[in-house]
Amino acid sequence: MRRSLKMLGLTFSIVCALSGYAAASSFAAQFHFGDGAKELVPNGTLFQSNLKSKTSASLSSTVGGVPVTLTSSNGVTEGTLNNEGGVGHAKEATLTFTGVTVSLSGCTVESPGAGAGTVVTKLLKGEALAGPAVEFKPEVETTFVELVFGGGAGCALNGVHAKVTGTARGLASSTNNELRFTTTSGSNLMLGGNKATFTATFLTTAAGRPVVVE
Repeated sequence: MRRSLKMLGLTFSIVCALSGYAAASSFAAQFHFGDGAKELVPNGTLFQSNLKSKTSASLSSTVGGVPVTLTSSNGVTEGTLNNEGGVGHAKEATLTFTGVTVSLSGCTVESPGAGAGTVVTKLLKGEALAGPAVEFKPEVETTFVELVFGGGAGCALNGVHAKVTGTARGLASSTNNELRFTTTSGSNLMLGGNKATFTATFLTTAAGRPVVVE
């Protein structure tokens, strides 16, 4: 009886271990070149993600009780990719938006010192996930990006400083190089302590070739 119980316990432990391994493995994905070669992107490869042509990115939330939306049609992410340990990672990435407009009359926005209409994130890191998807978060701090509103007395948020924190998750594709941030893609961003919605579609390339996640 004791031997049977020991064998049962051992079997249960093995099943749990294998289940945990399967769950962990199914959660990870890697970066491949998406031009039909099914080739892994070499570690340390520079990548660039540009907003898809004729689309725009937007960030919507409430700041100081005032609803606000920031919009830009010019955005680019740059960094490096690797597939160390069988998991795709983006490192030392920055996301830069230019020509950013504010939904409030008379208002401008910028990252500190970047100049009106230019928003630059802190250094970001990304991880490729099954789904597939890519999730970005600050590499060191909890702050995704800092915003400063201006425009003088005519702007309801003039002089207000606000931080975006949290994570941004984009839905990737195993057949094309689109990375789509939507209201349901799993982002968890806050602007000034209030829930924020980020939407955008990027096209990702590395070494001049499209990049997919699988």
